[in-house]
Amino acid sequence: MLSVLNSATRTDLAGTVEALAQGLGSTPGRPGASGAAGLKLAAPHLAPVLADTAVISQALRGTSPGDLTRLLSSGASVTSTLAASSAQLSGLVQGLYRTSSALAATDGKLGQTVSGVDQTLRALPPALTAIDRALPPVRRLAGTLSPSLAAAPSLLGRLTPIVRRLAAVLAPGSRGPLVNALTATFQQLPSILAQLAGAFPVSKQITDCLRTHVLGVLTKSVPDGSLSTGRPVLQDFLHFLPNLAGASGSFDGDGPYTRFLAGAGPNTLSGSVLGQKLVATGPPGTKKLEGARPQWVGDLTASDFRPDVPCTSQPVPSLAARSVPPDFNSAGHAR
Repeated sequence: MLSVLNSATRTDLAGTVEALAQGLGSTPGRPGASGAAGLKLAAPHLAPVLADTAVISQALRGTSPGDLTRLLSSGASVTSTLAASSAQLSGLVQGLYRTSSALAATDGKLGQTVSGVDQTLRALPPALTAIDRALPPVRRLAGTLSPSLAAAPSLLGRLTPIVRRLAAVLAPGSRGPLVNALTATFQQLPSILAQLAGAFPVSKQITDCLRTHVLGVLTKSVPDGSLSTGRPVLQDFLHFLPNLAGASGSFDGDGPYTRFLAGAGPNTLSGSVLGQKLVATGPPGTKKLEGARPQWVGDLTASDFRPDVPCTSQPVPSLAARSVPPDFNSAGHAR
């Protein structure tokens, strides 16, 4: 014992006891504050810590034989690596020191940052849920836009010259005349719009009438019994024009003839010219005039015109018409 407790050891032991006395003793100027009291306050908290330490110690033993050996071997490799990289380790420690010092110097801002992170984490779940709901429509939109994106390079290639020409128009040298022209245009635009506002109601009435009462009639066929072609009126009229031109080109003094049916009304001129009636014979193969279709409606008067009534409110004209007796009297054949 005397060989172990030599002078140096006894000095160290005395220093240790003195340090324990100072640590466990009371603090000058602070009655009731001592290391022993602190240990008493910390003792209740040691139970869960020691329980966790026991769990950690048990976990360090591993799940199979040799796990602890591999852990110690890996730890030795890590420490050997750290020992071989002392300069880098020193730089890492210095960096950690500077980081911790900066955090300690700005602990208020750090607390605000942590509080902001906490608020962010609270708001993050509903935001992520909304993003998750939005992903399917975005995926469908991306699928829809894929053909457009494939065609976009060629389209942008065609737009590039247009943009260059537009840039040339908007260049400082050309900007003045363009602004002057646009100024005159915009000054006249309100009056033009006012005139168009007055013209559009009238033009709409005209176009509506053309659509319902003119084009509607021209696309129908004329119900003419056995003489009906079944084609629209406009097509029959277009066929009539070249036929009339061809027929008129075949006439001479004793050539072909064409029948015409005319309604002359009650005041028809009658009389004899060279022994023949002006209105005398019926169609070939008949001995009487067959009549006319459609019936003569008579002369129109000023009261028949109603410019105050919209055209579209009137009934669409009918192409069906009945025949009426002739207003000519057959005089027979001249002798």
